[in-house]
Amino acid sequence: QKQKNERTRFRTLVSSLKTEDDLEYKTNVMRLINAIIGRYENLEKRISMRQEFKQLGLLDIIEGLRYDDDKALNTEIDIFEELMEEDGKLTMVNNVDLSDPVAIANALVTQTHGKALQYFTEIMQQLFTIPVGSVEGISTWALTEDVVRSSTTQETSKKHAPKKLDFQTIRKMKKSPQPDNLLQQDQDAMRQELNELRNELNQTKVKHLQEVNDLVDKYATEKKELQKSLETEIATLRDRLEAARAEPAIPIQTEEPVETSPPPPADIPAPPPPSNIPAPPPMLGGPPPPPGIGGATKPSYADKYPFKPSVQMKKFYWKAIPPREIPGTMWDDINFDEVDYLEPVELEKLFGAKKKADKEKAAKVEKEEENPYKNMIDLKRSN
Repeated sequence: QKQKNERTRFRTLVSSLKTEDDLEYKTNVMRLINAIIGRYENLEKRISMRQEFKQLGLLDIIEGLRYDDDKALNTEIDIFEELMEEDGKLTMVNNVDLSDPVAIANALVTQTHGKALQYFTEIMQQLFTIPVGSVEGISTWALTEDVVRSSTTQETSKKHAPKKLDFQTIRKMKKSPQPDNLLQQDQDAMRQELNELRNELNQTKVKHLQEVNDLVDKYATEKKELQKSLETEIATLRDRLEAARAEPAIPIQTEEPVETSPPPPADIPAPPPPSNIPAPPPMLGGPPPPPGIGGATKPSYADKYPFKPSVQMKKFYWKAIPPREIPGTMWDDINFDEVDYLEPVELEKLFGAKKKADKEKAAKVEKEEENPYKNMIDLKRSN
């Protein structure tokens, strides 16, 4: 390892199985690996050495070497796998491979419960903080292993340090029955934990049921208050309606327009008797005669009741009579106060001009109504 300047020993040897193409070289490398692992008679050391090669990816490389289809190479691969399978049978305790740290951790997580699982988690958290890849880290791991070994074995004397557990000892310890007092303690702990869970569950149910009941009571109270308010409002409206029906109808008085007559003209003195001197002719462009001369006209209906329609009205093309020509005609004898007054809305409905779009729509509807059977198929032609 020092000569090759390798950070992990055997890395170059294992990597050469992928980079080299010489089958004889690959066969010799596999033979060397088998010799390195098989030189240990102790099972734990043999497993530990094989684990180093497995961490370097030797199992994945072996799967690729099978495709070379070399008899000598396949023989060495078979020897490696057979020895690994035999050692694996010896390392299996309660279906757990003691040579695999991941399998051991998974088994501990599955088997522990309650307080034991809590302690196991705390231990794993402490182990997670130990540095790796340094001299201090290796020393810490070694010290941790000694502390754990001392706590799991009966030999606690300083003169006799606890021995390292082998697979056979671990198998015997796991298969030996536990003392009755330990079993009783475990059962009591499990019963206590189960009772605590049941009590917590019952408390949760009671709390949840109380919350549901509170909500139901709250909504029921709000519903009653709302229903009572609606009934009161409906009764008030019913009373007001009945009172309105019982009261006599009050006629609506409309204010009629008051006709205002113009003030009487001032008394004009009688003109002097005519003389033999003719009056001078009027000057062209002179001022108009004074008011009252030439006859006064009565106020017309349009002047008394001005009306400006909100829509465009139809054009009658009548010739309007000037007010000065009304005296002496039939229109002068009509009393407009006796004429029935028509509402402006009624006048707009009767004499309002229709829009072009309304005319086209009415014409289209009228045209469709002329022949309601135009879309029907002629039975004579269809045959």
